[in-house]
Amino acid sequence: MKRILVGIAAVILIGACSSAPEPVEPPDEVYEEATMLRSRILDLDLAQYAQSEFDSGETAFTAGETHYNAEEYTDAEIQFNAAVRSYDEVIQTGLRAVRTARKGKADEAKTRADDIKADVAVADDYAAALEVYEEAEAAANSGDEELAAELFEDAESLFEEAYAAAAEKKQKAEAALGNLESSLGELESKRIELEDGARDDLDSAGEDE
Repeated sequence: MKRILVGIAAVILIGACSSAPEPVEPPDEVYEEATMLRSRILDLDLAQYAQSEFDSGETAFTAGETHYNAEEYTDAEIQFNAAVRSYDEVIQTGLRAVRTARKGKADEAKTRADDIKADVAVADDYAAALEVYEEAEAAANSGDEELAAELFEDAESLFEEAYAAAAEKKQKAEAALGNLESSLGELESKRIELEDGARDDLDSAGEDE
């Protein structure tokens, strides 16, 4: 009996000495990351480019908040990490799509500028546009989709400005040429008129003799 009591006491002592489980810390860092990525998607309107993935992220984010508010931090962290993965995919897909669309518009603007010979008519303006366009291509090649999209948009505007400046020069040149041709036509008419007048005078003088 004494041995049994000693054993029970030892078990109680061991249980008393064993440490309580470590409390789980709130997953604030991953919560903030998920919130930031979500805000970025909404601000840039990127969900439309990967709606299914965004919906998955939203489901995980909502579940994460539910667990967080219930202080179920382990489950909350799992859900927030899932949301981060989904939101990351949405951002990458969306920015790629935006960059592709803006490059297309920049290419169209460049073609218009090329067709009107803006590189000759307004060489400095065209060179500035081309420099930004090449920077955009470099950013895209390096994987910086957001910077590339911004630069392609800037390049589009610059090519449009170069096109407009070249078109204005062309219009003025054509107007000047038209005026010159009109003046030459008037001079030619005057020359013919004077020659006819001189011929008539000579004929009249001959008849008088």
